[in-house]
Amino acid sequence: MLIVVYAAIPAALGLCTLFSGKTKVPEHYEVTGIGRIFCRNALFLYRKFFAKHIQTSLSGVERSLTLLQPRKKCADLGEVYFVKKLSDLLMLLCAGSVLGMALYVSARQNPAVSEEGIMQRASYEEEAKDVQLIAHTKEGEVLGTYDVRVSNRRYTKEETDRLFSEASAILPEEILNGNASQEQVTTDLKLVTQLAGYPFTITWKSGDYTRIRSDGRLNLEGIPAAGEVVMLTAQYAYHDLTYEQVLHVHVRAPVPDREQLREEQMQTLLANADAATIEEAHIVLPGTFDNKDLQWKEMVKDSSPLIFLLVLIASFIVFVAKDKEVQRQMDARNNELLNGYPQFVSQLVLYLGAGMTLRSIMKKLALNYAKRFQKNGELQFLGEELLRFTYAVESGVAETGAYEQFGLRTGTREYTRLTTLLVQNVRKGSNDLLRLLEEESKKAFSERIDRARKRGEEAGTKLLMPMMLLLGIVMIIIMIPAYTAF
Repeated sequence: MLIVVYAAIPAALGLCTLFSGKTKVPEHYEVTGIGRIFCRNALFLYRKFFAKHIQTSLSGVERSLTLLQPRKKCADLGEVYFVKKLSDLLMLLCAGSVLGMALYVSARQNPAVSEEGIMQRASYEEEAKDVQLIAHTKEGEVLGTYDVRVSNRRYTKEETDRLFSEASAILPEEILNGNASQEQVTTDLKLVTQLAGYPFTITWKSGDYTRIRSDGRLNLEGIPAAGEVVMLTAQYAYHDLTYEQVLHVHVRAPVPDREQLREEQMQTLLANADAATIEEAHIVLPGTFDNKDLQWKEMVKDSSPLIFLLVLIASFIVFVAKDKEVQRQMDARNNELLNGYPQFVSQLVLYLGAGMTLRSIMKKLALNYAKRFQKNGELQFLGEELLRFTYAVESGVAETGAYEQFGLRTGTREYTRLTTLLVQNVRKGSNDLLRLLEEESKKAFSERIDRARKRGEEAGTKLLMPMMLLLGIVMIIIMIPAYTAF
C-alpha cells in the first residue's frame, strides 16, 4: 500500500501536467527548466481552484510585494507569489514521493529469501550476516519472526581440530575461578567465552540451570550435603565448525514453557538448516513446522515512510514560511523608513527655509535619489516613494491626493502625521508650516533616540542568558582547581 501512496502524488502531477498543457506561463514569472513544468501546474491549479477563494487574502500580500518591489512592473504580484509558492510545494511533494518510492524499492531489491525458501550465504572472504525472517503459512498465518545468522562458507577443519585439542586441555583450569578443583566447587565459576590465543567462541549449556546458570553463578539453596553432579557442556564455535567438551560439577535444567519450547524448536530447525548446507552456496529453510507448511520472507527495514513524512512536513513548513518571509521584509522596510524619517523632515525644513515650495522639494529629493541609484544601484524605499510621488504629480494627480497616497504607502504613524500637515498646508495654507516642521523634526530625532535606546535594552536582555552561561563557566574554572587541590 505504501508504494500506492508514494506513486499517487507523481501520478496526480502527471494528470495535472496533461490537463494544463494549454496553460501558458507568462515571461515575468522568471522560471526555467523543470521548474517551469511545476509552475505551469501550479498556475493551472490556482486558476482552476484557488483564484476565486483567496483573492482577499492575496490582496494584502500583493500590497506588501508592491511596496517591497517598487521597480517591478507587474499587475499580478499576488498571483505570481502564490503560484511560485504552490510550485515549490508541488516540487517538494514530488521529490519526497520519488525518494520514498526509491527507498521502498531499494529496501526490497535482492531479497535474502527466494520464493522457494532458498537463502544465499556469504562467500569465504565475507563476514557472516544477520537476517530477520518472517515465517507464515501458505494460508497467510504468521507464526513469528526469527533472527537468523547466516554463516559464511567453510574452510578446511584440520587446524581447528588441533587447536580444539589444545584448548580443551586448558579450559578446566580456566573456569575454576578460585575453587580447588571440579570436585570441590563452592563459589561461582568463571565460564569464559574466549580463550586467549584461540579463535573459538565458547557457549555453555548446563545440565541443571537451577544450580549453575549459564554465566557460572551458583545457587546453593537446598543443595544436599553430598552435593549434586552437574554436567556443563562447552560448545566451541569457529565459523561453521563446532566442538563440544563435557565437564562435571553440580546442576539441573529448567523446563521451558510451551512458547519457549516452540521458539527453541524453530531456532534448532533453522540452525540445522544452516549446518546441513554449510558447504553449499544456499540454505534451504524448513518447509514445515508443527504439521504446518511454512513460507518465508525477509523482514524488510523500510525507512521510506519516515523520509516521506519528513518531506511532507518540510514542504508545508516551506509553504507557510513564504508568508513569514514577506512579513519579515515588510518589517525591515518599515524600520528603514523610520530610520530615514528624521533626516527627511530635516531636509524639508532646510529647503523650505531656503524658499522652495513643497512640491519642488519633493521633486528635488526624488531626483537626488534617482542619481544615487543610477550610480551605485542601492535601493532605498523612501527614495522610491518620493519618485512615485513625483511621477504621480507630473502625470496629473492632485498634489493633496499624491501626499495622501505617499502617507498610505509608507504605512507608518510618523509619515501619516507628516502628510497630514502637508495636505492641510496645500488645502488651507499655513504660515506656521515651517515652525510645525521644525517641531516635527525635533520630535522625530527624539523618537529615533528612544527607539535606539529600546533596541539597546532588547539587545541587553538577549545577551543576559549568554552572560549567565559564561559566568557559570568561569565559576567552574575557578572552583575545580580549588577542590582538586585538597
